Amino acid sequence: MEAGDFDAMTERLGRQGGILERQMAKICQTRWQDFKIGLHQVQEMEEELAGARFVCTIGRDELRQAAEQLREGNVAAHFRHKQVLQQEAQILSAVLEALKCEERAIEALNNREPDYARARSLCSQALANPCLGAREFS
Repeated sequence: MEAGDFDAMTERLGRQGGILERQMAKICQTRWQDFKIGLHQVQEMEEELAGARFVCTIGRDELRQAAEQLREGNVAAHFRHKQVLQQEAQILSAVLEALKCEERAIEALNNREPDYARARSLCSQALANPCLGAREFS
């Protein structure tokens, strides 16, 4: 290949690159609203997941406290032992369910085409568990 051929090829590739850049800019301009909506939905999901993580943290703390009470022998009667264990089991089940919902929500968001509605529904489901003392988060 001679220098003139190389220069011609470089010039042609430069023009093609400019065309591709203009096409990408046009696509970005036409899809800007979709991008903004998707970004807003992702931010909402992050907030809801943070809320779910907060609820799970509360449940974990309650489990830790209940286990500590059992270890220290602060529970006087057999009935109280049983009651604490039942509460622990309920909280643990709720925490596990919330974690499963969080995993499914993350999977829904990590798909090629994220399913925001499903992820939001799963987060709401995790936050709605009365066993964990669910609260509204803003």
